[in-house]
Amino acid sequence: MDASSIAAADSQVLENLGRCPQLTTAQRLALNSLLAAGNTSLGPPGSWDLEGLQALGPLATYINPHLWMQVPEPAWVEGSPECGSQPGPKGIVGQGPQRYQQAARQAASLDFFRSVVAKCREGQLSQHKARRFVTSFLESKAMPVSTRPKRDTGRTCVCGEVTAAALRDDLFLVRYNCTQLESCLGSGVLRAHLDPLLQQPLPAECQRVVKTKLAQVYPGGIPEDQLRSITSLVYLYSPAEISQWNITSGATVLALLASDVALENQTEAILQKFLDHNGTVTGALLVAIGGSRLCWMSPRQIQAIQPSELRLAGALDVSRCPQSHKNLLFAKAREAFGSMRTSAAYYHSMRPYLGGAPVEELQHLAQANVSMDIDTFTNLNPRVLQSLSVSHVTTLLGQNVVDLQKARSHPAIRSWLGSLNSSALYKLGLALGTDSLKGSTGTAYGLPDTTSSAHHSSGLLGSHTAAPTSGSPPACLGRLLLAAALPSGFLWLLWLGAYSTHNAASMVHPEEHLRGGAEPGRAQPWVPPTPCLEVLEG
Repeated sequence: MDASSIAAADSQVLENLGRCPQLTTAQRLALNSLLAAGNTSLGPPGSWDLEGLQALGPLATYINPHLWMQVPEPAWVEGSPECGSQPGPKGIVGQGPQRYQQAARQAASLDFFRSVVAKCREGQLSQHKARRFVTSFLESKAMPVSTRPKRDTGRTCVCGEVTAAALRDDLFLVRYNCTQLESCLGSGVLRAHLDPLLQQPLPAECQRVVKTKLAQVYPGGIPEDQLRSITSLVYLYSPAEISQWNITSGATVLALLASDVALENQTEAILQKFLDHNGTVTGALLVAIGGSRLCWMSPRQIQAIQPSELRLAGALDVSRCPQSHKNLLFAKAREAFGSMRTSAAYYHSMRPYLGGAPVEELQHLAQANVSMDIDTFTNLNPRVLQSLSVSHVTTLLGQNVVDLQKARSHPAIRSWLGSLNSSALYKLGLALGTDSLKGSTGTAYGLPDTTSSAHHSSGLLGSHTAAPTSGSPPACLGRLLLAAALPSGFLWLLWLGAYSTHNAASMVHPEEHLRGGAEPGRAQPWVPPTPCLEVLEG
């Protein structure tokens, strides 16, 4: 959905936008502009309530700080502004329903905050989405520096020591900002309650505070039982820091890589520590790591995968891997699936790994008539693809050869087509149906249009009839009528005359066409005489 359609404020725009797995920057800006204008069912930000915010679903995590500043919130009854302790309705005017509605609107923002954190802690909302919301919300509620009471607190804890009960509070991050978390979180609570602390969707600044404290508590490296709790912090650690960890269990690897926060260097370092302790990359671990992160394994780690474990893992998407990794994974998959009994079963299992297949493998698959799908074909090694002939490609794709039309803009396909001469392209066009390969110029990949130079509608003998471009026979109605009125002895002469006339008009001689050696300027391909003879003889 583009930004302009979002700004149009259609009644279904929020519902449709909510189906997007992730919004682009332009979509986020358009969404916030739409919400700021107040043209949705939520109304302007000043009137938002808990029900309306919850109806937004995941879209609410994209609301920017500027809009959250406009949402009413309870006044702070007591406590310091750093802590935000004891928020409650204050300064509400009016009586009866009016007073209740105003209080409900003021409580809406904190109630919604509480609900988002609760869903995150229960695993119903990802840490990534919850953290995005919490960061934006807390940024909006931070008082401008100029309006804060000036006190020389330094690193003093003014909100009270963090306790186990405080960590279970869904408003913990409202009560303790990152500065106070650093000052008020003791080492004993950190050791004993690391898991509930990291279940909170901590902003990046608070995550760095926790990492620093862990280094102080565990200077020799985090114990393995604690490693399973720091999933959300993995991206902050360098390979050198990970090298101090003790990873002996596949369960620890699964925990560290489960949330997709680990980056390339962290993934490789974690797996290497596991392998250094004689760990085995099992099929379950391969599935948990995911196909895309297999690309982050080192060549040595890929070599360590047992074929039996790859067979248990099944199809893994490795299409984004560099070519060197695809080649290694293909060789490993060949070991795993090479004993399949049928070509169909072998192809089905090998398909995700064919991006690393050599030309001999593809020729073998072509002979097996596997009818390769176009997505697998476009993922082949571009260098290998360049060495395939038209006949190999048409045989390899089988019934899916028509899908080349859809994929002709793919870089690898475009490069392969560009390497073919006009004769080969024309043969490919005949195999596909020339009309299906016509581009914007109306010709098949730049081949001249042989039907536009002359057009005769009479269909009489002696008229030059254009060669068919879609594989269908030309109209022979005039010749049929004439044939019905003539003795059979004249039929051969009539056909011979048509043949001579056609050859005289042709620009490329049949022999030149077969040799593929048409001279410059003789671009129009030779086509055989029209198939009316069979009808006449019948």
